[in-house]
Amino acid sequence: MDQVEAPTEHIAKRVRALRDARGWNAQRLADEMTKVGVEWNRGTVTKLENGRRASVSVAELLALGWVLDVPPLVLLLPDDPDANYPITPKVSARTERVYRWIVGVTPVPVETSEDEHPGKWGTRIATYAAKRPGYMARSPEENPELTKRVEAHEETLRRVLAQLEQIKAQQEGDDGER
Repeated sequence: MDQVEAPTEHIAKRVRALRDARGWNAQRLADEMTKVGVEWNRGTVTKLENGRRASVSVAELLALGWVLDVPPLVLLLPDDPDANYPITPKVSARTERVYRWIVGVTPVPVETSEDEHPGKWGTRIATYAAKRPGYMARSPEENPELTKRVEAHEETLRRVLAQLEQIKAQQEGDDGER
């Protein structure tokens, strides 16, 4: 299982790829961000894409998704569901589990054993389940609403990933012509 770069680095790569695919320069992205209420300038874009920004705020992530016309999760998470994604500098999990946690389908995706943290994992699941009726459903038939939500999110991600693949193929074709 590959380790994915830190979230801000991954966001920066996605922003650059999507910006390039639209034929936008850094100033155009900054202008689009400013139009939606997030004051960015060309330098902000450049710092993000060159790894000189330590973080992206939630407001910035949402605005980037809006102006680039992609769900924020596409900017945040890698395509590979099996990649090891860093939730914090010391905690990581498979991207697929992180995705399901972010959309509210499962509790915190940390894989631990009861020996490592006696009772902690079981307590987390019980607390999480108590707040979400139907969480502990064992089959789609037991929780059709949750199933619909997951399927809708998965369909959105499939569409966006297909668009990213088209962009990547187009960029590779453009590189071959140069």
